[in-house]
Amino acid sequence: MPVSINKLKMADGSGLELSYFAGRWQLSTDDALYSDGKRYRPLRVAFKKLTTKLQEVKSVLLLGGGLGSAADILEHKGLRPAITIVEQNEQIIKWATELNNSKGYHHVHYICADAAAYVKVLNEKVDLLVVDVFNGRHVPAFATGTAFLKDCKNLMKPNAILVYNYIINSGNGWQSMQRNMSEVFEHNTIIDLGENRVFIASLSA
Repeated sequence: MPVSINKLKMADGSGLELSYFAGRWQLSTDDALYSDGKRYRPLRVAFKKLTTKLQEVKSVLLLGGGLGSAADILEHKGLRPAITIVEQNEQIIKWATELNNSKGYHHVHYICADAAAYVKVLNEKVDLLVVDVFNGRHVPAFATGTAFLKDCKNLMKPNAILVYNYIINSGNGWQSMQRNMSEVFEHNTIIDLGENRVFIASLSA
């Protein structure tokens, strides 16, 4: 069983918990798992599919990266690109920074900011953009709209890859998400993990 290390209440009254299980750190809410080390399934499966392309990735931007499971998965593959994680919860950043420093992850940097605002002001382009933004099991409305997806597209280099993690809570929401993704990214595929779906998109075929 996971060993609970710390708990706190979020502003909306939901719980946030830091746990240790089977040699890896987990971050969870009352109804969702945000981080699970190198076993975080949505990114583990997506990165496995992208194994060859990841060899060329030098810069990574994560919007909503939790404790930094992406860094653990890439490290397991022998990869250490420069990683910037945008997270608006200061406590998550504090936990993650302490854990990443203990692992020697000096290539991982956190920025405390709102993802919707950050993508509008960042001038740099990246090789890999990961969107993993959730409130519990729900993707915030802003992150499913075409305006946000276009902002993400503007941050991608010509050969960059977008990995977008989504959980289905309603049929209408999922159908809308598919339409918006296809409108902004003509070239996209979907990894079906049950209620969890992961988009992999690029600017060209």
